[in-house]
Amino acid sequence: MTVTYLVWGITAGLCAATLYLYFIKRTCGSFIKALTDNGCFGAENAKSCEELGIKNPDGYLKKQLEQNGGISKMVKADENGKYYIPEEYSSLAGKKYRAETIPFIGVLGLIVIIILVGAVASYLLPGILDSLGELF
Repeated sequence: MTVTYLVWGITAGLCAATLYLYFIKRTCGSFIKALTDNGCFGAENAKSCEELGIKNPDGYLKKQLEQNGGISKMVKADENGKYYIPEEYSSLAGKKYRAETIPFIGVLGLIVIIILVGAVASYLLPGILDSLGELF
C-alpha cells in the first residue's frame, strides 16, 4: 500500500511540474519572445511593456524581472523602465525561451499519459516488489 502512495505522489508531482513549466513558458517565454521579435538587444533598443504590446504584466513576470528573479540575468531594465536582452545573452534567450510553446491541449495530453503510467505502475509495482521480496 505504501508503494501505491509513493507512485501516486510522484505522479502528482510530475503533473504539477508539467503545469508549472507550461506556465513559465507562457509568461516568461512570451515576454522574451516579444523582446526578440522587436530586436531589443542592448540598452539602445530597449522597449517598455506597452511598446512590446504587454498592457498589464502579471505579478509573476514582474517578480521574475526583479533583481534576483529567474530571468533578471537575461533581461535587464534601464532607468526608464524599458527592457532589453544584453547581447551576450541573446542566443541563450533564444534557446531557453524562444522555442514555440506546445498548446495547452498538448499539456493536457501529457498529463493524461503521466496519470496512465502512474495507474499502471501503482497496479504492477506492488506485485513486482512482492515477487522480488520472495526471491531473497
